[in-house]
Amino acid sequence: MRIKNRTHYITRDLKRIMTECARRASRSGEEKRTRRLIVEIGYAKRYGYSGYAYYSGTYMMLRIPRDINNFNSKMFARLFYHEYDHILGYRHNEIGGRYITSGDYNDEGFDNPEWAVNIREGI
Repeated sequence: MRIKNRTHYITRDLKRIMTECARRASRSGEEKRTRRLIVEIGYAKRYGYSGYAYYSGTYMMLRIPRDINNFNSKMFARLFYHEYDHILGYRHNEIGGRYITSGDYNDEGFDNPEWAVNIREGI
């Protein structure tokens, strides 16, 4: 996974969350896709967070808030996991309970993921 972090958040913290999400979401034989994946992380233009990824592709863009008070590791994990499902080839109607626009994430381990470190700001 190659990361282009254009934010003030520490890349190592973001990568740790993305790596664990990819590990949990990947099925046998999909590890090559993760190795070729390019993730660009930038700021949301206004508020909230969003992203996009190409179906069965190798590129995703994640837009996150500048203000750490409006963002946390759970939000980042949800966002990455959703976009990673698109990388794996899933469309919104195929993602089912993992689709996050409702604000509800049904996948076990996302309420308080112990592996989701606190995202820190760089100096």
